[in-house]
Amino acid sequence: RPTIKDESTMKKYLGKETLKSGETMEIYNVVAPAGNYGLDLVDFIHGRGPFPADIPWHRYCQRAWQGAFANEVLVSWQVGELDGKVVGLVGYSTPLATLDVCTWGHVVTQVEQRGKNIATLLTRHSIEDFKTRGGQAMYLGTGRTGGAHRVYEKNGFRDYQVGTTGVIMQLEIAESFTERYFAPTEPLHIGELHIADMPRLEALINQPHWGVKSYSEKAIGPHGYEGQFLELWERLENGTSTCRTLRGPQEQLFGAAWTSPSSLPTVAEDVRIFDFIIHPHAQTESATLLAEQLKTESGKRLVAYTAGPDTIRRTALLAAGFTLAASPADPIDLDEQRVALDAWHLHR
Repeated sequence: RPTIKDESTMKKYLGKETLKSGETMEIYNVVAPAGNYGLDLVDFIHGRGPFPADIPWHRYCQRAWQGAFANEVLVSWQVGELDGKVVGLVGYSTPLATLDVCTWGHVVTQVEQRGKNIATLLTRHSIEDFKTRGGQAMYLGTGRTGGAHRVYEKNGFRDYQVGTTGVIMQLEIAESFTERYFAPTEPLHIGELHIADMPRLEALINQPHWGVKSYSEKAIGPHGYEGQFLELWERLENGTSTCRTLRGPQEQLFGAAWTSPSSLPTVAEDVRIFDFIIHPHAQTESATLLAEQLKTESGKRLVAYTAGPDTIRRTALLAAGFTLAASPADPIDLDEQRVALDAWHLHR
């Protein structure tokens, strides 16, 4: 493991809190990278928490705490210790250049320490930490019921997109954030997708405007989009996916378009999945975004999907030269529900 010489500067003591048990918990703010201590936190969250190790989230955390994204992403975790041992943590990732929106979560309490109010106390400190940095909105994905959901509600998070088994929650620190963040603006410009765009794309894709948000990542209807970003990011890194974005003057994402290989046995190997998302306030720029992304897939056979009305998506596909298949696509099973889909093809 790498050792960071100024490791102590990455771990800031915040104070003490009294738990329901009467014990005193010391709380620290730790910002990546933080040497061996930071990597020990990754082991804690994936070894003693609910997250398996061999998933994109784990790989992202390992790389973040090794410093791989330090020039683009601020990763800030609040850590609780009893007698010098970690008993709980929460944290968030936010674009370093803007510090405005974040993907929040990684809420883990050591099993034998649960019921002592650890998660609630750390959540409050994490929200305050983000606020002091100028943060405006936090997003997290969680289950619809249970103790975790109640903790988040108690601290101001509200259900934002509700599926049958899960929910995306939002905490608007700045009043009317969503309306202002996605207000009509110009100029918009085409760009590349960056690792710092994780919360930006989450803020966009979880808007309630679309039937199919991302077929490749199975974000359809109210199905939330959070960790799926890291699946897309890993495909971008290994060269199996490409992506173009539509950006506002404050780097907010008004659109994104990407292509990915299909894992479906019903889709031919030489066919690529075409996905995109465009905010209604940027519909006039949809043709530009799709054209730029299609350039990266010159000569490829592409298929896109829509569900229900999907007016924005259908209009953009028609304008880009896609044609609606004569028969519906195979339905997809999501959260114990079958979703009917239409397939659109582009042959070049």
